[in-house]
Amino acid sequence: MFTFKRLRDRLYELRFEDRYEMCMTFLRYQEFYESPRYEGRKFTLAEYMSWYAKAQSQVGTFSYPEDWGGFNIPADTIKKVQALGISDPNHYDALMGSLYTIISAQCDDAYLIGVTHDARIDMHETTHAMYHIDREYRNGCKGILNEADPELINALKQVLFKRGYTEVTALDEVQTYLTTGDACFKDHKKAPGYRALQRKLKELHAKHYPAFTKDIK
Repeated sequence: MFTFKRLRDRLYELRFEDRYEMCMTFLRYQEFYESPRYEGRKFTLAEYMSWYAKAQSQVGTFSYPEDWGGFNIPADTIKKVQALGISDPNHYDALMGSLYTIISAQCDDAYLIGVTHDARIDMHETTHAMYHIDREYRNGCKGILNEADPELINALKQVLFKRGYTEVTALDEVQTYLTTGDACFKDHKKAPGYRALQRKLKELHAKHYPAFTKDIK
């Protein structure tokens, strides 16, 4: 079971009782958006599952539903995937197509997040949405990141690449992890410039996040 709601202008949420259902609903669309292998490409779920078990899983099986706890995509990713044609359509694709019809009738350039029922406002996923929707916040983040030591930024990106992220969303992921929980960067916290970079991003985040989420219930 799931609930679907508009959280605020241009931001929508799919909230699931079952983590497996959440992951399988988003898989094709999230991985089209930012997979290290399938970004921008058409693929079947069987093809993806085989690749993931061999190349991404830490346990050698298809562990995707255990590995990922939330999702975030520009809503028009759904349109792009379905416009390419889906060789193995299923009920998850039917659901996403129906939701995109609703979203696109209400606004342009929307963002969709997926969370589980036990999350309140998921700050991590909502920060991704803010980066996409709030141009001033996004430009501020890019300015801060561009001024940071390139070697530090590259080191943080390498951490994310090992976790399955790609260059297309790397800066968004860096700013989100540094502002909402940076455990994945534990080996770099003492690197020169790390704390200063995190402080600047957190100050910017604190300036924008309350206004971005003030009407979300």
